[in-house]
Amino acid sequence: SIMRPANFETLFSADPALDRKLSEYCDYVFAGKITSSTTPNPQLPDLISVSLILNARIISTKSGGVDGQFEAQAVGAGVTLAEARNNANERLAAQVRSQLQTLIK
Repeated sequence: SIMRPANFETLFSADPALDRKLSEYCDYVFAGKITSSTTPNPQLPDLISVSLILNARIISTKSGGVDGQFEAQAVGAGVTLAEARNNANERLAAQVRSQLQTLIK
């Protein structure tokens, strides 16, 4: 399964052997690693801040290489952890859309 950490790392590293296998099913694979952290908001102690960093790659299954990559960061705040995470996710999604539109022209 690709969901196992070692298998994901193989995919994320643009392993040519795996890419050749995947080329039967698709031309590109979008893969990303997200790291997150949660901290109290320094300006408003009643709020929680969630920071997200996405390291993303567009991998060509034809060439076996990375066709594009980018990093996106977002911070969301909220009264609850769920609200802060949702706000960070929405901001990160907007950045990813923008980056993908720039890369895929």
